[in-house]
Formats: sequence, structure tokens, C-alpha cells
Amino acid sequence: MNKQVFHIGSRGIGNEIVLNDPHISPKHARIVVQKDGLQYIEERSRSAPVLVNGVRVKRKVIRQSDQISLGRSPFSIHRHFKVKDGVIRELRASNDFSEEFEELREVYSEYIKAKEAIEKSAKKKELLFDPLLAVPVAGIFLRNIARSMTSGKSRTTRMEAIQNLRYEFFKRYKCPNPDCGKVLGEIPWKTLAAQASCDKCYAIWIKK
Repeated sequence: MNKQVFHIGSRGIGNEIVLNDPHISPKHARIVVQKDGLQYIEERSRSAPVLVNGVRVKRKVIRQSDQISLGRSPFSIHRHFKVKDGVIRELRASNDFSEEFEELREVYSEYIKAKEAIEKSAKKKELLFDPLLAVPVAGIFLRNIARSMTSGKSRTTRMEAIQNLRYEFFKRYKCPNPDCGKVLGEIPWKTLAAQASCDKCYAIWIKK
């Protein structure tokens, strides 16, 4: 990736990101992404304050967890950019999280397979997870739980296994907009896809 520069301001001319806010200057800030993935934000004028984690900066390396404010307004990296492995890839169009939502299809499928594997292995009164480590369809959920449960050859019941599985699942099966993070429960991915967008943050899940 070559060096990329994204200008932020209150007007469309010369700015890739336009914010409709009276506290945003026409030339407020810019975000630079370098070839090695390093990314930083900087002021474009003295009258246009940029705050990172509550501290005004002229230029600062930023991470996806940083709290950024432009003027008096919070600025979300994820709202305006596609981010992968903490590095800005490109501008995000219209709050579009369809790529990230598509990845949840496999998360849900993996969860169902892992749940079915637990049910099948629960024929015995007590459940020992050693055999399930080799189940190919179980995916990362069941494998992680199996490794934790077989530490010291401890045993767990079917109910405990399901609870642990659901806990791991709910950590991943959320609205893909990190600024929202709404837990989607056990609603099938296809049902959510039919909904097309998040009813909390209005992130786009499916392009129409």
C-alpha cells in the first residue's frame, strides 16, 4: 500500500471526509497511512483542534482504540474507514459494514456445528472433551473450549459446555460496527441478512 492521505473538513472541495458540524473547520485535519501501515492524524490549522484521548495534538500516531475528537465532535475511525488488523485500508462508504457482516456467516455456522457436536457427544452422563478435539466440523469455538476443559483432565456437563460455547460465540457474533457492538444473540445469520441493517446504529449489513 502506497502512502495515503485522507483530508477531513466541513466542505467537499479538497476533503475525502466531509463532516456537517459547525465546529469543524473547512480544512480541519488529515489522516495519513504510510506504506508500513503506520497511521497518524494531524491538525491542518491552528484554529482546528484535534484531540486524541482527551489531549490536543498537532500530530500523533493513532490506533483503532484511541478516542479522537475534532473540535467538539467525536470522530470514529471505524465509521469512516475500513480497518483490518488495526490498519486503515480505505474509506468506508455510507456506514457500510457489509464485508464484516459477511464474515459473521461463518461464525454462526461454526457455532451451530459446535453445538451439534456437543449434543452428539453428550450420550454419556459426563462429557469429556478429549475426543472432540479431533472433530473437524467443530471449529475454533469447540476446540478452544475443549482445550480449556481438558486441562488437568477435568470433566464438564453438557449444560456447562453449551454455556461456555455460547459465551465465546456472543463475544464474536455482534454488530460488526465496533462503535455499536450490539450482541446478536442466537438469531440466524440469514434472518439478520434479511434485516439488512442494524436497528441500533443503522450500519449497513447487506447492500441492496
